[in-house]
Amino acid sequence: MTTSRILPHDVIHEILIRVPDFATLAAAVRLSRAFYNVFQDHPKLITHSVLENVVGFALPQAKRLAQYDRQQPDDPRPLNLAPEAAFQGMDWVLSRETVRQMERDANIVRILENLYSMRYKDRKSPTSVLEPTESLKFQRALYRYWLCFKILEAEGYWWKEDGDEDSDDEDEDVDEEVERQEKLLHDGFCGFLKDVPTQELLEILEIRAFLGEMRTWLMTAYWITTSSIGAVIVSPLPQLSAQGCSLIRASWNLYATGYGGDSMCDAARELLRARKVPDQQLLERSTEIIVGSARGAEDSCSRCNATCGNKLMGSTNMFVLAGIVGIHEKISLFPGHLSRNPTEIRRIVAYFIHNKQSVSDDIIVYRMMDMDNGDASEHWSKDGWYCVACLKELFRQRFMLWWRETKPKDGARVQDDCWYGYNCRTMTHRPEHAEKLNHLCVPTRGDAPAPAAGPGPQAT
Repeated sequence: MTTSRILPHDVIHEILIRVPDFATLAAAVRLSRAFYNVFQDHPKLITHSVLENVVGFALPQAKRLAQYDRQQPDDPRPLNLAPEAAFQGMDWVLSRETVRQMERDANIVRILENLYSMRYKDRKSPTSVLEPTESLKFQRALYRYWLCFKILEAEGYWWKEDGDEDSDDEDEDVDEEVERQEKLLHDGFCGFLKDVPTQELLEILEIRAFLGEMRTWLMTAYWITTSSIGAVIVSPLPQLSAQGCSLIRASWNLYATGYGGDSMCDAARELLRARKVPDQQLLERSTEIIVGSARGAEDSCSRCNATCGNKLMGSTNMFVLAGIVGIHEKISLFPGHLSRNPTEIRRIVAYFIHNKQSVSDDIIVYRMMDMDNGDASEHWSKDGWYCVACLKELFRQRFMLWWRETKPKDGARVQDDCWYGYNCRTMTHRPEHAEKLNHLCVPTRGDAPAPAAGPGPQAT
């Protein structure tokens, strides 16, 4: 006799409403007749319970986003989208495609919540440790922001039905048209957000600021721009899917679009000002809108003892350094004139491009910590937590050593050392010299570093 045959009906029901996703639910009802029968008795309740398990706390907001995706091709106007209250119960009809889309959306939200939690709640945890109320705030605000972005992307406030008249005036002033469109967006978002409570409008603004921060992070971590190579992706954030990156880039798009600009946030701020919220609160970012208190807020750097809290980097979050100190800034920390050697720069940039899947900042940092740069007094621990300034100092001390060790493994031929090493000026303007000799070395002529003092008597 199988276990399911001896389980009571209500126990099976409790099991089904607690499964984590729809793949598990499908497997359960396919493999057991008893589970299948219980599901057939309560399909709507079980389906919506599993959907809540998948999505999390912000289920009404997630449903509303999915509904807009469903209706958008035929009618992207947000005025025809039901309010959030309509998505509180189980009357909303689910399709398989909608379920799949909501699972994909929930995964993106979960990954972004993990990042937010690691940045502002607990840097030592790679998965979210937000309290239930904090998680609700984050998810609810993110789904609402995402919906606003999709409305903007679909031109929902400019959409016209077939047969609506367009202006035939070819001489219509372009500036006036842009102004008209921006007013439509602003008024539309004011109407769309007017019923959102004050605290929850502030949460949307915080999510907007977070995505803007991630946009800046991506611009540093993902792209290198040089005159000869152009813009290329360097090191993708390992946890984030392409869709997740697209959501973060949405923040960039909202800033960058020639029309619309920051309409949604401007509308939210106008509503908040009308509710007597001080301007200082609207213009200064505060993560406390979502996170009540951070763990380790008073923690200090293992090297300089500066109090940096969750800005410190260590074993769980070292990959974040890629979006704070980009490849060109790392190169600028080379000693001497190395950062002005175009031949060397092309080599190292090409290396990062070709090895972007396997070379990350944590690998580089921990390898440099193992290196001996001749300074016995400087010790770096892989178990330590360091501020950005100290990590830059590590790159200043040992990034050249790391690249000199790594370059031959990448197929570069062995070169004789240039007498003038990293202080050589010729390498900056004579490519054949830069190509012929190795400059990743200490100068032995010219402006060579002063030799260390020996054990003999000191001059008086």
